[in-house]
Amino acid sequence: MKLTRYLFSILIAFALTQPSLLAQENPSERLVNKLIEQSQTYPQEKIYLHTDKPYYSAGDTIWFKAYLLHAGLHQAMPFSRYVYVELINAQNQVIIREKVRPENQQYYCPMPLDSKMLPGQYSLRAYTNYMRNIDERYFFRKDIFIGNVIQSGDDTQEAILNTPYYEENTEVSDQTDSNSGQASYSVQFFPEGGHLIAGALQTVAFKAVDTDGWGCHVSGHIEDADGKELVQFQDAHAGMGSFVLMAEKNKTYTAVCENEWGEQVRIALPAATDSTYSLQVTQRAQQLIVKPIVPMDAALTEELYMVAHLRGAPYYTYTFHAEQPYVALPKAELPAGVMQIVLMNAHGECLAERLAFIRQPRQEEITLSADKAAYGKRDRAHIQVKTLANADLSVSVTTDVYVQLDSCDMTIESYLLLSSDLRGHIEEPGTYFLESNRQADAQLDILMLTQGWRRYDIPKLCSGLLDEHTQHELEVG
Repeated sequence: MKLTRYLFSILIAFALTQPSLLAQENPSERLVNKLIEQSQTYPQEKIYLHTDKPYYSAGDTIWFKAYLLHAGLHQAMPFSRYVYVELINAQNQVIIREKVRPENQQYYCPMPLDSKMLPGQYSLRAYTNYMRNIDERYFFRKDIFIGNVIQSGDDTQEAILNTPYYEENTEVSDQTDSNSGQASYSVQFFPEGGHLIAGALQTVAFKAVDTDGWGCHVSGHIEDADGKELVQFQDAHAGMGSFVLMAEKNKTYTAVCENEWGEQVRIALPAATDSTYSLQVTQRAQQLIVKPIVPMDAALTEELYMVAHLRGAPYYTYTFHAEQPYVALPKAELPAGVMQIVLMNAHGECLAERLAFIRQPRQEEITLSADKAAYGKRDRAHIQVKTLANADLSVSVTTDVYVQLDSCDMTIESYLLLSSDLRGHIEEPGTYFLESNRQADAQLDILMLTQGWRRYDIPKLCSGLLDEHTQHELEVG
């Protein structure tokens, strides 16, 4: 069966003048049509907020620049006229709200802080009025700490800093059992593709979090109803890990988990089923190998349909059957980011979903050079910024004496390619993009197995309906 690749930019241009882009021959082609119609009719926006510092003192000024982009193409689009930026306290109260209009197509604004404001954990939230049509968890949000001023001079201010405390309900899946409320940590289990399939060798991922929602160390084993140990497991990164299990129908399995303090919990795994399919994805250097997971590892007895899209843009379709039970998707021409692979039956029903991260080499090189090797107090510094292509940039200049940057924190790269398309909190997202992190690809794949996806309502599109965004209007004036 032919693997069909779609050039999304060409599709969009062509679809603007065509009543129906593709002959509606099978469910995958119908879903491709709906994805394109969704992107045309209700395009989504993303915002990234670049701030000059990660933390501030009372009486300080937050300097920021907002990047407003098309959520699928990651290009500046003249949709919304205004960007709203809010400072929110720990009680979820809006302390400051700025309505920012573009100056020369740039969204930037200072946000002065009251000198008497209480120190503590705050967050910056950025959105457009049109973005209010989607889940607020897809608004830009960044945690910052605001402290008391303890040192003030001509050139610097230092804030009293405590360890930032993150308070948000971590929601990563609705498909497994959780042991919350009885112990100081909980563990959730995620069969690859969404279902634990009877008689098939299958990857099962897990995520352990403490009562504050942070990933925590966990180890343990899976046992059957007779107490026989089948497989051991241990987290690899931020409380997440995976193991391989062949579950049988009508049998029960229990995960026996233990944290680093020896606290033990027992969690029942989802029951294995032989009435549906799941989806397996294997990362190779140049390809994604995609294969339906079939009960009892049997041959396919019906045709199944696949659509692979990235940020709502369809790139591949394929039809699986007994003679062609898997497909290799080339990665070379794909953009970087989170790809969602959907498996459907002949009725267009969504059977399974799997996320896979596409990593591509960085295209843009930015170099900074100074006119001198060292400077005296109040010297004028001339810094030259060079890029290989035209770029829309913002630069923050701070002192490394009082402003310490963490390379594991959120960056524009980690936000646009990763965090903005996943549901739930991602710890230290910058970690996955560090060149020094040799385990980044393996860690990313486990993250794809444990993190929820809700930006595009695929089951709704499979049913032939659009995800309408009409409650909040696009502000253009």
